[in-house]
Amino acid sequence: GTSIFLDLSSGLGLDLKTCRFGVDLADMASKAKDALSEVDDILAELEFDVDDMPKAEKKIAKPAVGASHTPSPATTPSSATRTKDSSNLPLSAALQRVRQGGSTLDLSHWSVRLKEADCVALSDCLLDPDLQLTTVLLNSSDIGAKSATALSKALMANATVTKLDLSANQLNDAGAGIMGEVLMKNCTLKHLDLENNGIGHAGGVSLAEAIRLNTVLQSLHLSDNSLTDASASALGSALVKNVSLATLWLDGNTIGIKGAQALSASLTRNSTLQTLHLASPSV
Repeated sequence: GTSIFLDLSSGLGLDLKTCRFGVDLADMASKAKDALSEVDDILAELEFDVDDMPKAEKKIAKPAVGASHTPSPATTPSSATRTKDSSNLPLSAALQRVRQGGSTLDLSHWSVRLKEADCVALSDCLLDPDLQLTTVLLNSSDIGAKSATALSKALMANATVTKLDLSANQLNDAGAGIMGEVLMKNCTLKHLDLENNGIGHAGGVSLAEAIRLNTVLQSLHLSDNSLTDASASALGSALVKNVSLATLWLDGNTIGIKGAQALSASLTRNSTLQTLHLASPSV
C-alpha cells in the first residue's frame, strides 16, 4: 500500500501542514483553488433565469457568487410571454425563437407532453400574421384529439405553415377526423405526417374525404396505423378526384390484396400521384 509519513516533532497535536502523504498538499490545495475559481467563472457566465424553472427545482436553485441573473432578451421569454405561452419550457423557448424570426418550430428532440393549454399557446403563434412560421415538428408529443382540436382552428386559418409533423402521437380516429377538417379548409399545408397514430378505418375515411377536396397537399404519411382494405378503397376513390397529392405512405397497415387492387385501379385515373408506399404484412 501507499506509505504515510507523519512528522510528530511538534508533539501529539497534528499539524496538517507537516503531514506528508507522498504528495505536496500545498500544491494540491493550490490546484483545487484554481479549479474552484474556474467553476465560479463558468457559473458567472451562465445567464440562468430561476423563474423559468419548475417549482420543484426553484427550491434548490442557488445563484453562483458574482453571477449575472439578467435574462438575455435573445433567448429568454419575458414574463408576459411566458404567461401567455405555457409553463412548458421547451415549447416556450421554441415559440420565442419563432417570434424572433425563425421559420421552424421543432420539438422533435424533446420528450415533451403537450397539454391542451400548450396547444392553445401554439395556436396563438399560428394565428400571428406577422410571423413566418413554415415548419411545425410535433412528433412524439402525446397529442390526442383534445389537443388537436385546440390546434385545428389555428391551422385552418394559418397561411404560412407548409409542413406539419404529428407522427407518433395519439390522434386515433377522432384526431384524424379533426385533421381531415383542417385539410378541407387550409390552403397552404403541403406535407402532413400522421404516421403511427392509431388511425383506423373511420379515421382513414375522414382523411379520404379531405383528400378528395384538398388541392394543395402534396405528401401524406399514414404508415404504421390500422388502415384496412375498406380504408384503402376510400382513399382510392378520393385519389380519382385529387389533383395535388404526389406521395402517399400506407406501409405498415393491414391493407390486403383487395385494398391494393382498389388503389391500383384509382391510379389509372389519377395524374399527380408519383409515389405510393404500400408494403404491408397483408399484401
